[in-house]
Amino acid sequence: MNELNQAVAHLDPCPDAVSWLETQDSQQGAWENCERGDWMLTIFKDTSNECKWRDDRKQLVLCVCECARLALPYASDVLPLRCIETTEAWARGEMDHKYVESARLATIAKQDCRWLGTISTAECTMECAAAAARTAEFSDWAPDVAGWVGAAAAQAASKAAWNPESPMLSQALSVSAVMKSAIHDVLRQCAGIVRKYFPDPPTLKELRSCKRQSERHTKN
Repeated sequence: MNELNQAVAHLDPCPDAVSWLETQDSQQGAWENCERGDWMLTIFKDTSNECKWRDDRKQLVLCVCECARLALPYASDVLPLRCIETTEAWARGEMDHKYVESARLATIAKQDCRWLGTISTAECTMECAAAAARTAEFSDWAPDVAGWVGAAAAQAASKAAWNPESPMLSQALSVSAVMKSAIHDVLRQCAGIVRKYFPDPPTLKELRSCKRQSERHTKN
């Protein structure tokens, strides 16, 4: 395990992330080369989550809100947009956090059937906006924003590519490839947005400090 993997081990990176980090020579290089916005946002998780609505989290909130906007073309109504705009207003110091919570609750209340069958593209968008709002409260939600953007893009790509007249196996393989491509593209866009707000990654010293805080929180 190289130094980069040791520094982020407390974040429980997925096997793909661990393997990819082993190919990177430096933290700055890894930050510049990464095409997975969800991996990058995981770095900003506050593992203690001891303080909600922190001012030093506002830059991260603006970042995830811009990522969440990538899912808005798949929205079925204005609730996700309103939720994102309200969250952005809080991050700019223009609105009290109680309005963010109200907008989030209004968004998730619309998801009446999200556990019945496959979640829809529009519901992925609602989840994405809600996760952006939750990031203002708990930064653990930041990578979920990119994940839901990817889910929305994959669902949309799947519907567009499906052809009921094609043989089932070849059609399934084709749709799978299209979904994978859509997810990769949107996560790459998220990665660019993260670098826009955070040109440089947290230092190894900062990551180790976060690890120690996480260990203390776990013991308590």
